[in-house]
Amino acid sequence: MYKLLSHTLRQDTPAPGGRRALDVAIDESLAQGHVGNTFYFTTWNHAGTHVDAPAHMLPNGVPITVLAATDLVFLRPLVLDVPKDDDELVTATDLVPHERALRECDLLLIRTNYSRWRAIDPGRYRDHNPGLAVSAARYLAGPDMACLRAVGIDTISLAAAACLQEGIEAHHILFAAERPRPMLIIEDLDLRGDLAGLQRVVLAPFFVEGLDSSPCTVLAEFGKQRDQNACGAA
Repeated sequence: MYKLLSHTLRQDTPAPGGRRALDVAIDESLAQGHVGNTFYFTTWNHAGTHVDAPAHMLPNGVPITVLAATDLVFLRPLVLDVPKDDDELVTATDLVPHERALRECDLLLIRTNYSRWRAIDPGRYRDHNPGLAVSAARYLAGPDMACLRAVGIDTISLAAAACLQEGIEAHHILFAAERPRPMLIIEDLDLRGDLAGLQRVVLAPFFVEGLDSSPCTVLAEFGKQRDQNACGAA
C-alpha cells in the first residue's frame, strides 16, 4: 500500500511570513482552441511540503540538485508522536525515551498533530507552529544517531515562528551533522492518519539548477518486509 505524506501545493497554501505560495497562469487552453492545456506557475521554493538541503543555511552546503537518488530513499523511517501546541518546542527530553528506535532510523518523522490547524486556521498554523529546540537538534546530530540522515515534521517549518533564532540554529546543527550523506529537513508534511507499518519513504523534489531546496512529493510504502541493510542503506 502506498500513501502520500505531502500536501498538494495550492494558491492558498500557508507559507512563512505570509509569502505567496503559488501563482498559476494559463499559457494555452483547449477552451481557447489550442491543441492542449499548458500553464506557467511560480512558487516560493519553501512553500508547502518541501525538502531543505544544507545549502539552505550553510555557505558551502550541498544544494538540492547535487543529491543522488539514493539520498532520497529511506528504508528505516520512524514516526514519533510528540504532541505540541502553539509555539511549543520539541526538546531532547521528548526524544530520549525513544533512543533505541532513533539509533536505528534513517528518517525521523516528528508528528506534533499541529497540522489539524492547517486547513481550518492557516494563520495560526503559519504564525504559532511548534518547532525543534536546539537541544533536540544536538541530540539528533550526535554520533549515536549515525544512521539518521533526514528529519521531517508536520508543521510549516522546523523553526517555530515564535522562536525563530532557535529554529535557525537547529537547522544549522542538523545540516552540519557529520554524516556520509547530506542531512535533509522535510517541512510541512502530512502525517495524519494511520501510519502503522511504514516501511519505506521516497522523496521526489524538483531538481532546479540554482535552488538550495525544493518543493517535493513524499511517497510512503506500507506493509513490505523491512530491508535489513544497516542504517537502511538503499
